[in-house]
Amino acid sequence: LKSKQKLKESEEKFRTIIENAKEGYYEVDLKGNFTFFNSALSNLLKYSPNELMGMNFDKIMNEENRKLTFRAFNNAYRTGVEQQQFQYELINKNGESLYGETSIYVRYDSDGRKIGFSGFLRDITKRKKAEQYLKESEENYRSLFNNMTAGFAYHEVIVDNEKKPIDYKYIEVNPAFEKLMGLKAEEMIGKNVTEILPGIADDPADWIGKFGNVGLTGIPLIVEDYSEPIDRWYKVSGYSHKKGYFAVTFTDITERKKSEQNLKESEEKYRQLIEDSLEGVWVIDENANTTLVNPSMSKILGYSVEEMIGKNLFEFVPQKDIELTKKNLEKRRSGIKEEFEKEFIRKDGKMVYTRLISSPNFDNDGNYIGSFAFVSDITEKKEAELKLKESEEKFRTMAEQSVVGFVIIQDNRVIYVNNTVAKIFGYLLEEVNNISLVDVFNFIHPEDRSILVSRFKKREEIFSGENSGEINSKPFRAITKLGEIRWINVYTRMFKFQEKNTTFVTIVDVTKERMAEEELQKLNELKSEFLRRASHELKTPLISIKGFT
Repeated sequence: LKSKQKLKESEEKFRTIIENAKEGYYEVDLKGNFTFFNSALSNLLKYSPNELMGMNFDKIMNEENRKLTFRAFNNAYRTGVEQQQFQYELINKNGESLYGETSIYVRYDSDGRKIGFSGFLRDITKRKKAEQYLKESEENYRSLFNNMTAGFAYHEVIVDNEKKPIDYKYIEVNPAFEKLMGLKAEEMIGKNVTEILPGIADDPADWIGKFGNVGLTGIPLIVEDYSEPIDRWYKVSGYSHKKGYFAVTFTDITERKKSEQNLKESEEKYRQLIEDSLEGVWVIDENANTTLVNPSMSKILGYSVEEMIGKNLFEFVPQKDIELTKKNLEKRRSGIKEEFEKEFIRKDGKMVYTRLISSPNFDNDGNYIGSFAFVSDITEKKEAELKLKESEEKFRTMAEQSVVGFVIIQDNRVIYVNNTVAKIFGYLLEEVNNISLVDVFNFIHPEDRSILVSRFKKREEIFSGENSGEINSKPFRAITKLGEIRWINVYTRMFKFQEKNTTFVTIVDVTKERMAEEELQKLNELKSEFLRRASHELKTPLISIKGFT
């Protein structure tokens, strides 16, 4: 009786301990059905005690873990040996995954028969996730380590008696570093850098000193330097996480350095070309401030190069052109290139006429950073054009008021006639302007067109020879639009103008004079006839008188 009482007390004590344990405790029968468990287990699995009691173990795990658990329970059953630290994934009532670590014991009845299993279940979800994260991080690191384009190497610093770096040993390298060195990892790991690169101790770049100090001081270092032993440029980033060791990443920048050198040489070449150019070069930023001009440009505006740098474009623009210049800059900002003429104010206050080819300037990201222009001084040309224009206007005024007809011919076409010509021939001005030389024949009397042919031949002879000369001829007949006949005197001069064969023709209407001459001729003829007849009449009586006597 006492023995039973003690056993009961022992069981109650055990139950109390189990119930208050932080870890889950379970007992299942040989089929895996829960027959006993503590509150910690039901709380872990989110099931109420009533729901969990009698539930089969396989309800709280997926197919893969069911198989693992069955094998573990089966091993314990067959061998009778405790299965320790068995880990598997569980699924709680809410469908959430968690990881458990359990021990599996075989349970026996009083007769020594196997009746089920028991064990403690520890929640290791946090630890498992941390392990998984660490594993993934290591895998990511290893993948990054193996696939990174930059060479990576880990070293141990070797020092002399004075604790100064004299060498370093390769501990680990990645495939990219193998490629950079042209060696396999096994050819480098465990060896000193002076064995791999015999000349490195004397390299002016002082790789051993620089990166040995990184390992000794922990101060990171980034350098771009040239390695003479392997004739390459590298960007090297070094850092240390443990004294006496350092890691470096090597990026081969040889091609970039070559490109930079080529670019530098090219920039120097083009800068020299710009400096020596007779054409002005003017560069402004996005705010229209001058960032570069060549001597030719500063000379055009009467400044020194130094005086122009930093000045705003609008300091050189006449007030009347301010708004137009703003519109032009907006076009540059929109990517539009233009060629145009523009006035600027010189340092001495005088105006200078220029011709510009202006282009936008964008950076590699497509951002507008200003514009540049090639500038030519056309002041002399412009002034000559203005004088020519004034001269042409004077000529045009005189020509329009003249009673003499004026015609200018170039490229075998009439390019100018004045109103007098139109009036002589009875046409509107637009009807006789811009006609071909062939059409001119329509204005000439058919019987006199041979005169025009002769003049054209003479004209061609002059142009093929001296390129200048005059042709004068006697008056000939022209036909007006209404078919009337007019007599004209034509004076022709041939010369070069604007590098073209040019014919200047003056036409004088001499119809009245011609008619007066004809009237006078008729009168003279009448007079002669009258005198002839009068003389005859006088002679007849005299003959009679003479005969009579």
